[in-house]
Amino acid sequence: MYDQIKELTGKDVFVTGNVKKGMFNQLEMANPEVVPAERVYTKEILPIYRLTSGISQKTFRKIMRENIPRISCSLRETLPEVIV
Repeated sequence: MYDQIKELTGKDVFVTGNVKKGMFNQLEMANPEVVPAERVYTKEILPIYRLTSGISQKTFRKIMRENIPRISCSLRETLPEVIV
């Protein structure tokens, strides 16, 4: 994590994770996911999924990214053609 933060110093980033109050009422975030802002805003939509405990957004996104192409031929579009 330190190397990732060092690499992103001075750059805009998108950070997700659970925030809670720590000692002295300071906010803290354990195991945040840090993504360069240019990736979020120009290269891809960053989905936020409702999760069960024990799986992170990053892990679930990876699972989806790897498996959607495998089943996409059997999925039917539900949005009207005008929107697609």
